Amino acid sequence: MHIFIFEKIIIINNLKIIMKLIIKNMKKGLRLSKYLIE
Repeated sequence: MHIFIFEKIIIINNLKIIMKLIIKNMKKGLRLSKYLIE
């Protein structure tokens, strides 16, 4: 049981890290698109 809970925590942390990276890439993409439009 304890191992299963620990695995869930790791998966949640990985998802948080992936979401942060996606948000960073989205922000970079928006900046680039603004430069291209101008």
